[in-house]
Amino acid sequence: REVVSASLPKMFKEGRPVFVRINPLMSGLTDEDLAAVVSKYVACISLPKVEEGIDLEALGTKMEWFEGERNIDGRSLAILPWIESPRALRNAYKIATASRRVMGLAFGADDYTLNMGIQRSKDCEELKYPRQVIAVDARAVDILPLDTPYVDYKDKEGLIEDCKRAKQAGFAGKFAIHPSQIDIINEAFSP
Repeated sequence: REVVSASLPKMFKEGRPVFVRINPLMSGLTDEDLAAVVSKYVACISLPKVEEGIDLEALGTKMEWFEGERNIDGRSLAILPWIESPRALRNAYKIATASRRVMGLAFGADDYTLNMGIQRSKDCEELKYPRQVIAVDARAVDILPLDTPYVDYKDKEGLIEDCKRAKQAGFAGKFAIHPSQIDIINEAFSP
């Protein structure tokens, strides 16, 4: 928290929109995370392990308190919920519409496959259905569908293929797990 909090002004000055991933609501660490990062320097709070829309209502209430305390415009800080379980997938549309702050839906394939009791494969066949659901639900309400990271950061060809699959499913972008992936992802999702 201290490192992230101290880094925020510099990243903001450099013109980078900063998204901060906090701990999930059920962790009991959310209030301390928000206390460390809610500021004019942050564009979005990224919330992992969202299961239903009520999770975003709870986070929104917490964010409003910190925004009020710090005199920050409550309309500026967005939320990016992560869809990482079968339950979350079934509730993706409700999650997408739970708060005016939701700017996109992020897919977390590693936790999703873990929750499903399946392994991720090289061709990502097991991700077709959740990718389509998340992309459709996000696009239906005009927010960004953002794809899961490709974890084998040394496999550039695999990343290129995974980007193609995600883009074909309707995703607008993809998370990187390593800086070496950024150029490939940017190229894949550019017009």
